Amino acid sequence: MKTVAEVPRLEPSYTLVWVAYAREPANSPPKRWTGLVGYGRLDILVRVVLAALYPGGVRDPHSLLIAFLDSTKPRAIVLTGDCLPQRAVYESDIGAYILEALRGERCKSYIVSGGLRELIAWLKSQGYRVVVLHESGRPFTGYQPYTAYILGLRDDPPLGVGEDAVESLGARSYLASHVTAFIRLASSIPLGLQRTTQAGDEG
Repeated sequence: MKTVAEVPRLEPSYTLVWVAYAREPANSPPKRWTGLVGYGRLDILVRVVLAALYPGGVRDPHSLLIAFLDSTKPRAIVLTGDCLPQRAVYESDIGAYILEALRGERCKSYIVSGGLRELIAWLKSQGYRVVVLHESGRPFTGYQPYTAYILGLRDDPPLGVGEDAVESLGARSYLASHVTAFIRLASSIPLGLQRTTQAGDEG
C-alpha cells in the first residue's frame, strides 16, 4: 500500500472534497454491507457518501470523498468516480461498493502514518482550504470552491492538527449525513447569496 505522499495530484475539477473521519475497528470488515452497523458504525459512511457524492442520485464529477480510518496504522481511502457507480439513490445501491473499498478490493487506499495532520498538510499542498466541521467552531461562513470539509462519522476528528478553520452549523449535534447535505446545498448557492441568507436567518 502506498503512502499519502505518493497520491497523484487531484484533478482541478474536484472543487469540493470531503474527509469522513472514523476509527477503524480492530476486527475484519463484515461479509455483507448491512453488517457495517456493528463495524464501528461505518454504515454512517454509506449515507455520507450518498449525500456528498450523489446529489439527485447522479455521481457528482466535481466532488470526491476520502474515508480517513484512524488506527495504529491510519489509512485513507479515496472514493472517486472511477471506482463507484454512476448512479445511486438508496444505501443498497452503494453499500456493497463501500464494503469492498474497506476491504481493500475497490478504490485506492494509502497509508497515512502521520495521521490526520499529514492528510491535512497534503490537502493544503494541493491548494485546498481545510475546514473541520465541529459544534465548537465558529458559525459556518459559507462554501467556497476548493474547500475540503472534515467531519466525524461517530467520533469527532482531532482539532488543532493544521486545519485552516473549525466551523459549526450550530450548537446542536447533527447527523453526519445531514451536515453533508446542508453543505452540498450551500455549495450550489452563490457565496454572496449565502451570506445574505445567513444574515437574514440571524435577524
